[in-house]
Order: sequence, then C-alpha cells, then structure tokens
Amino acid sequence: MEWRYPIKDRTDLEYKARYHSEVKQRLTQFATALGFKDQDYDLRSIKGYDDSSGLIFLTHDELYVSVGQDAFAGWEIKIYFSERRGDRSPTPRLELPIELLDNIPLLVLIANDHLNHKRNLKALQASGPLPS
Repeated sequence: MEWRYPIKDRTDLEYKARYHSEVKQRLTQFATALGFKDQDYDLRSIKGYDDSSGLIFLTHDELYVSVGQDAFAGWEIKIYFSERRGDRSPTPRLELPIELLDNIPLLVLIANDHLNHKRNLKALQASGPLPS
C-alpha cells in the first residue's frame, strides 16, 4: 500500500476507503501480535475532510494508537501509553513513520519495549519505597 499517497482530490474516495480498510487490518494484526483479544480493544476511524486521510484509532487499557495524516508531522503512527482506555496523555508517546505498518513484528517489538518498561515501573512503584 502506498501510505503517503496525497489525498488532494475530492474524487479519490476509493483510495481513502482502501486506506482505512488496510490500516484497520494492520492494526488488528498489531493487536493480535500484542496478545490482545478482540474484546480487549476498540478499533474506530474518522473519515475526515475530503483532502485528508482521516484518522484510525486502536484503543486499549494500556495504549492508544492513532494513524493518519498529521498537519505538521505528515503521515505517521502515534502511540500513547495510557492508564485507562482512551487516555491520550501527552507523555510518554511515540511518533513513528507510517511505513512501520508494513513491518508489524518491528512495530510490536517497539510497543512491547515501552509497555514492559511501563509495567516494570508500575510494579516497582507498587512495591513501596526503595531502600536508601
């Protein structure tokens, strides 16, 4: 799939529909590879204006992923590591090139690295104060 295809023309709704379908399919593969069950996450999309890609979202209790065309950064994947479903805390956040949708194993490796770090930090904090 040509991820960075410019959506400039109002008549290019066929490409936009293919784009949304393909991103949803890749995000489903991503969620499955992370071990999420279907009921563990939501997949939604906003078609956006005629001249934009719109946005596709995957929400889970531990992360929130948005894929689309950012006005400033271009085409990208944003991953927010959250405390509850739908939370888009400003940090920590990853901004990755959209081409990683072609390499789901690498995308999973990157996300798992950050998820494991977050889980370890949470476990450490729950264990009480550290000895001096």
